[in-house]
Amino acid sequence: MKESLLNYKNQLLEKMLKLLWSGWAQLGVAGYKPVRWKRVIDIEALILTTCFWGRYDQRLFDEMLSWLLANERFVNIQRLQTIIKKETFHEPGLLGPISRKLCRKNRTPKWRGIAGKLERQQAVLQPEKLFLFPDNKPLPVIGAADDDFAECGFLRLPFIDRQLSTDFTTGVAATLQLQLRAFFGVCSRAEIMLAFFINNQASISDIAASSYYSWKSIQEALFEMSHSGIVSHPASKRERRYYLASENWTKLFIGQETDCPEKFHWCKFFSAMEILWQKVTNPAFGNLSEKSMDIEIADLVNQHLQSLLTAADENWRVSSPATSCENFLATFSAFIITQLKQLQ
Repeated sequence: MKESLLNYKNQLLEKMLKLLWSGWAQLGVAGYKPVRWKRVIDIEALILTTCFWGRYDQRLFDEMLSWLLANERFVNIQRLQTIIKKETFHEPGLLGPISRKLCRKNRTPKWRGIAGKLERQQAVLQPEKLFLFPDNKPLPVIGAADDDFAECGFLRLPFIDRQLSTDFTTGVAATLQLQLRAFFGVCSRAEIMLAFFINNQASISDIAASSYYSWKSIQEALFEMSHSGIVSHPASKRERRYYLASENWTKLFIGQETDCPEKFHWCKFFSAMEILWQKVTNPAFGNLSEKSMDIEIADLVNQHLQSLLTAADENWRVSSPATSCENFLATFSAFIITQLKQLQ
């Protein structure tokens, strides 16, 4: 079982890093041949989970930071902070030194605010080495450490911005969120339009849940947008669902020949993968018997992972474990690896 667990951990890490490289390549990051996605990339979710998985791939982490230095204007800080509060991302503290880098270049107030909050949280912690080997052992830091990261509690060699990122591609589903922000601005209206493009029609609650804006702010924006003649809704107020009066808006951004983007909740999916990785890499878990491993994974699925995975994609339902939970870890592992392959 220990050999199969090690094999599964290696596959999980490899597939997650490959998925993240593919996602960032869609946005213009250098170093990976992009494969066109049918799902819209959630940039805030991608940043937060790269802070976690990027600790196992320094080049990925640094290319993300390089992209942010060139494109931070398209990142929604309000949404980023709300996601941190509501979802299970394990490395939000790394936004502290990232924000310091962004403040040095752009000096925009939005990054100063989040940097200050996260620096205060990190001040009480002992410094730790930023990058890790697959077995979670720290990568040595030989030489002077990066000041911005060190002051936030993370040790690494000085960051070098290679400036290799290009503009994100337009006219494709993967970058639709960024295209809308470029057109409407980084605001609730861009997220509302994104919800319409993905779902055709949506309620205030639906949009608030996916956008991480408050119900009231979405209601007020929709009220104003409905006066434009572009956004419509039925006369009844009960369970009112809003929609675009014309489909031409969608084709304007993703082209005539492109299918409508597929629905997928990246925050829920990435949260599930981080929870799973924390479990399978825990040394105490690795010392359990085969049966105990099966039982613990089954409990984790029932208590956390199943709800997150079905929230990401309603078709992602794990087969219920048998009463004895025999071989459940192997069954669940195969399910996750299959889903990761399909996402790539």
